[in-house]
This record gives sequence, structure tokens and C-alpha cells, in this order.
Amino acid sequence: MRIFSLVLLSALLGFANTSYAKKPLDEKEITNILIKQSIRNYSGSCPCPFNRDKAGRRCGKRSAWSKPSGKSPLCFPSDVTETMISSYKKAIKKSKQEKSLFSQPKMGEFTTPW
Repeated sequence: MRIFSLVLLSALLGFANTSYAKKPLDEKEITNILIKQSIRNYSGSCPCPFNRDKAGRRCGKRSAWSKPSGKSPLCFPSDVTETMISSYKKAIKKSKQEKSLFSQPKMGEFTTPW
């Protein structure tokens, strides 16, 4: 019974790992990520019209996005360009390549325990 339980558990874990593999991000998800990062990286309290200031009031026309000069954070999907999305995709691809380069030794290489 104990062996059966272990076999069943390992089969379920294997199934879970294969069936829930990460899928590539689509453009809508990347757009949302870029907007959130832009708002998070803004140093003031009113990056976008829909945000609230420290007193709890809506920023509206006082937001950085609404002003013609100064910083322009990304607030809406229409602010995100195709170039931004493709740059993000390239950065993710590069970061995955770098992770795979460092995580797995090349064929014929070995690592020492010290």
C-alpha cells in the first residue's frame, strides 16, 4: 500500500508539472505588466488620473500623465507601443537564455565540489 501511494503521488506530481507549464505571455499581459511597472516606478503620488493622492483624492488632471511636461508614466493600454512590447519580449527571452546558460553545465564540463 505504501509503495502504491508513493507511485500515485509521483505520477500526480509529474502530471501537475507537465500540465501547468508556463505559457508565453500574450500582448495584453505584457501591456498590463508594463503599465504596473511604470506606475510602481513613478516617484510621486499621482502618476495616473485614476490614482489617488496622499489625501485620498483622485488625481485626475493633476496626474503626471495629464500634464504636458515632465514624466509620462504608462497609464493606459494605448500608451504602450509595439516597440515596448517587442523590447520586453526580447528582454524576457534574453533573461531565460542567461538562466539556462548558468543553470546547466555544458556537455563535457564537470563541476567540482569545492
